[in-house]
Amino acid sequence: MRYLKQQLLSATAHGAGRLMSRTRAKQELSESAVRQYLLDHGVVFQGGGVHEAPMAYKNIHAVMPSQQELVAGLGSFTPKSCAWMARRI
Repeated sequence: MRYLKQQLLSATAHGAGRLMSRTRAKQELSESAVRQYLLDHGVVFQGGGVHEAPMAYKNIHAVMPSQQELVAGLGSFTPKSCAWMARRI
């Protein structure tokens, strides 16, 4: 297992991964619902699109156990601001 850990060190997930494609998120999520979700969780919304909404991603707490042999979590954080890329015109 030690050899495997060394080989995969640069290949572990950098996030939970998408639950919805960007297209599906745009079709299924409304900007007002995402704004309200963020507000309810104390996050300041500063613009962008619903394709990057938290609900478009997998739950990190469900994903991390599958990597427990490869990585050790050092901590966590709670975002307080959300500034997505501006919409294309």
